[in-house]
Amino acid sequence: MSTGNTFSGLVLAGGTSTRMGKDKAMLTYKGKLWLDNAVNLLTQAGATPCWVNTHLDTPHKKVTEPFPDQGPLSGIYAGLMATTQPMLIVPVDMPTLTTGQLQALVDAGENKECVYFEGAPLPCYLKNTPQQRETIKNIVSDDTARKSLYSAWHQFNAIQITTSLPLDNFNTPEDVTELE
Repeated sequence: MSTGNTFSGLVLAGGTSTRMGKDKAMLTYKGKLWLDNAVNLLTQAGATPCWVNTHLDTPHKKVTEPFPDQGPLSGIYAGLMATTQPMLIVPVDMPTLTTGQLQALVDAGENKECVYFEGAPLPCYLKNTPQQRETIKNIVSDDTARKSLYSAWHQFNAIQITTSLPLDNFNTPEDVTELE
């Protein structure tokens, strides 16, 4: 568990998984669905409650994107609107993340607007301020806006931290063979 910070968790699993050819949330790693694995990691890191952004039927608490098909920022906006707590956010397609990595984000995020790992915009820790929610809403509701996580994090004066462990996204069937 983390050092006394109260925060929520969010799993981003609302994409179409086009490159994978099937829903990544339903893939398994070490005998667990990727979606369940991500929720478990967030819980182990101290997140309560944990939300999921997905179109799937699931026993987990769900958030629904008010601006569908606008990329991960839309799912993040939905998560931020579900609570006023800071939020630890993970994508479903990083099943090899560790609780230690997530705790490092939370610990570094105390009194910061946004924290993420160098070279990867997700996972991240967001303070969840009204200004952050408004900024993200403006991006996802504007069809001409660039939907870049890095651009949004830059607007929040994000800090980057390092990790010695890999931050692997698994987006294609070929990527998944590396897990076996």
